[in-house]
Amino acid sequence: MRVKQLWIYVPLPAKLRLMWDRLTFSRLTTAYFVFSLLHCIIQLGLQIRAFTINTHASSFLYTIAAQAGTTSGIPALSDSDLRLCDDVAKDLSTAECPIVWDGSRVHNALDMAIGRGDTSVSQVSAETNTESSAVNSSSSLSSTTSASATNTVASQPPTASATASLTRITNEAATQTADQAVTFATAATTSRTAIESSATPVNNSAGDTENEDDLESIFSDDGSDAGSELGDSDSESDSDNEAVQQPARNARLIATPSRRFTDDLRIFAANPDGFTTVHITGDGYNDDEITLSKSCLWSLNYPVSTLSNTKREDVVFIAFQIWVLGMSVVALLNESIPHIFASLLTHVLATAWTGYQINHTAVFRANFNRVITNGACSGVPIPFLGNYWKLRAIAEFTTLAFNIVALLTSVYLTWKLVKLFGWQTFKRVGASRSIHRMYMLVLVMSIVLQLSMFFMGATVGLWIDNLFNGIAAQHAWYVPLYKATSFITMILLIPWIIAGWVSIRKELRLPMFAFLALSLLYLGGWSVMFLADTFRWTFLTWMFFRIMAITSVLLTVTAFVLGVICRYNFGKGLLRYLNAQEPLPGDDFTPVYAATDLEKVDFPSNEKPIPTFSAAFGKGPEVPVPSHMFPSRSSNGPRFFQRSAVPFESPRSGSPVTIPSQAMARSNESYANHGGVTVARSDSNGSNKSFGSLASYYSYSDHQRTDSSGTVGKQRWVIE
Repeated sequence: MRVKQLWIYVPLPAKLRLMWDRLTFSRLTTAYFVFSLLHCIIQLGLQIRAFTINTHASSFLYTIAAQAGTTSGIPALSDSDLRLCDDVAKDLSTAECPIVWDGSRVHNALDMAIGRGDTSVSQVSAETNTESSAVNSSSSLSSTTSASATNTVASQPPTASATASLTRITNEAATQTADQAVTFATAATTSRTAIESSATPVNNSAGDTENEDDLESIFSDDGSDAGSELGDSDSESDSDNEAVQQPARNARLIATPSRRFTDDLRIFAANPDGFTTVHITGDGYNDDEITLSKSCLWSLNYPVSTLSNTKREDVVFIAFQIWVLGMSVVALLNESIPHIFASLLTHVLATAWTGYQINHTAVFRANFNRVITNGACSGVPIPFLGNYWKLRAIAEFTTLAFNIVALLTSVYLTWKLVKLFGWQTFKRVGASRSIHRMYMLVLVMSIVLQLSMFFMGATVGLWIDNLFNGIAAQHAWYVPLYKATSFITMILLIPWIIAGWVSIRKELRLPMFAFLALSLLYLGGWSVMFLADTFRWTFLTWMFFRIMAITSVLLTVTAFVLGVICRYNFGKGLLRYLNAQEPLPGDDFTPVYAATDLEKVDFPSNEKPIPTFSAAFGKGPEVPVPSHMFPSRSSNGPRFFQRSAVPFESPRSGSPVTIPSQAMARSNESYANHGGVTVARSDSNGSNKSFGSLASYYSYSDHQRTDSSGTVGKQRWVIE
């Protein structure tokens, strides 16, 4: 027993049984459904994997910047520098924004000159043997701990400083002595011990997961913030004890976990101003220690912002795969060609966008290396993102390969399904050219509505997320108003689609008016949103949001124009053809005798032969030969059969012309002897010369062959 036959005995609701029958109508529909389901599952797995990779990388960088208090700016990257703006300007200009990286290579280890209010990054000018001794001394003293919080502040002139890992000094610090470096390292060790005794780790662990690491961060600050008076308030005659005790008095522990932390992350931070020392263990790291300057910490806002947008793109594509599956199922249930074409178009878009994502990741990696690895954070001995680039490349190229295979398969199945469903369309609208043209407009508008549903919803959804978690949430002026209008637009999206779909097929004037009005309302609201600075900034700096917004507007304009054309075609006969397959009122009764039309043949039919008129003469061997198949012959034939005709010569014994054999003939007597009835016209009209009787046809169809030599002077016709 086939699986399809089991539902005959299993009680199921009528709608579920109808759905099952439509999905398993033929092998082609079943194959299309299985293909759509498998493609959705595979793509969901790949997109979720890509989302987790981006989430892990974004959380890693955001953790460092958040604990250092350097996440309040808006990054603006150009070809020559990286700026961090406090707010979005009216003209979207970044000329007044502070520069956190000026395009030069910055050696990360020591940066006493830069503060929160600095507008540029000082350059490396001198490195001496004194600097090397300071590095060696401080490194040996700081190697006694692997997971702790450190606050190092030294009361000394602003031109002298040292660090626990890599060292960077300014021109004024070139004459610093080794004794000062050792003294500073001693102060760092003392203050570290004081904070270790009072610090308690904060553990957000929720279990070990793959590709996640245990991150233990130690942030040490020198107190050189622009708003801090440490160092300036102390005189040069202060003792070493004052230099040691002052950091301990001013240190404050920050152990508040961010909402973007990963599950296994433990964070310690002390006074998030100045230098930050980080210890990283796991995920390819082995208790690696790095020291980051303010310039590096502020520059991390650029990759954090880019990775956050990439996560939003992954969420959109997860929803996209579910929408494609739903549209494919509806296409099979409704036997709808527009759904089939829309599904094929979405496969094309998905393949194209996956290729763009690969290019976008390559550009982001180049900018990250230019700005972070070889720029503001150069000199850091370990990579920030670890194996992120490798994992991201594997996910993206795998997705592209599956999308290409799915596109080719979808093209083949779409071609087959269009042939299967196309005959239904022909029977529905007939062969009229004008009706066919109007119906094609209806199909095109149906496709536009289906695509608009996704692109408009994705655009509004991305903007809503920006109002809650993005730049607009922190810098927009009328956030509550924007949220209200965005949610209203999202709610009205479903009635807009339904009104357009129903009105063009039912020729309903009121729903069509509502559809056109909502289209104009959406276009008007989208135009008004450009008055918001944050919306324009997001539109210009985020490629994915710009593509989605422009596509949604183009589809809305197209739907509006097609709606006007379809409204103009109301009342021209399309509705009668579309309703030809619908049951008539009172047609639901069961007739006593099932009427069948024996002459009705479905067109086109490749299973049954087309009946001919020969069947009207009987069956089997008693079928008489129709007289019109054998026309009468005259006595004289063509001259090339008359041997005495000029210019032909007399026949020879070896003539190449072969005389055909004598043909069989049926006479009237033979037909009468076999039970044939002679039909004669009555003499009511006095016509005895009529040839309308059946006997007259047979009398003129004597096929008795005579010798050609005996037909001289007579016409003879032979059908070869």
